[in-house]
Amino acid sequence: DPYGASTTRNVCLNVVPPNPIPIITGPTSVVEGRPLPSNFDGSNSFSPMGRTISQYIWENVKTVYTVPGTEYITLEVIDSGGLRSLPEDKASHALTVKPDLPPIPVLDYVDIGIRNTAMHFSDISYSPDGDQIIEHIVKLVCDANNNGSFDDDTRKTITVDGTGEFDITPTVVGKCAIEIFLKEDWGKTAEKQFVFYVVNLEPEADFSAIS
Repeated sequence: DPYGASTTRNVCLNVVPPNPIPIITGPTSVVEGRPLPSNFDGSNSFSPMGRTISQYIWENVKTVYTVPGTEYITLEVIDSGGLRSLPEDKASHALTVKPDLPPIPVLDYVDIGIRNTAMHFSDISYSPDGDQIIEHIVKLVCDANNNGSFDDDTRKTITVDGTGEFDITPTVVGKCAIEIFLKEDWGKTAEKQFVFYVVNLEPEADFSAIS
């Protein structure tokens, strides 16, 4: 000013490139071989110039991912003025592909029974990833000729109540097994054999003095 005083001000300007910015929204996880719970979407992408986004350039977008692990989906965009997003602004979205786990047969039971006495079983089989079990078969087999194998023995289908409970009264002595087969709605299967043994009740002796 006329009296010799002066002042200095610094002004910072953030210069935004005019290139459009890609943004991805979408699911973060999916089970292998299953459809995505929702589609990947780039509609939140924008242009600092106020232009519309005219083209979306996707990479690694699939309807189904078949290998467990992490997949990366990328997106670049072009605006209505023909300007493409900068390489360093390429959007990347991580998708975790979870394995499709098979169902698990589980049977709660005691592995020794007595001939002609009821044995109680509880089938608590389940799907670890919450899939629907559409086929659930329970069978009984016994080694009738005691040759150590069930291959030549007849299976009997067991009726299980709504809670998985059932009783069996074995009539033969020896090795038997409950066989459980499971199939899920997406095709995964599992089967397992639960072995138990049937014994005779030990005889009771009544000793009397005879004179």
